[in-house]
Amino acid sequence: MSRHHEAIKNDPRWKRARREALDRDDDTCQQCGADEDLTVDHVLPLDLGGEPFELDNLLTLCRRCNSRKGNRINGKTKRETWISPRYSEILPFVSTRAF
Repeated sequence: MSRHHEAIKNDPRWKRARREALDRDDDTCQQCGADEDLTVDHVLPLDLGGEPFELDNLLTLCRRCNSRKGNRINGKTKRETWISPRYSEILPFVSTRAF
């Protein structure tokens, strides 16, 4: 776990934002549609400047999809922008924030 994650994991703001993201995403992985073993991930990773408690920077993913994404903006490199097709409208925002 990164130092950024360590600092927020017990913060009440994280717990509230996490629950809001799960509710917004209907408790389903936004990549594959799974409804079990869910995590809430940051679209723009914290170590690249992502906001830790901002709902627009949170995305519900199952553990498998989250692991495949890793600490990358895209599934390939930090130079590309990974985003679920469901949230393609925020692609320009993520691209400009990262670089």
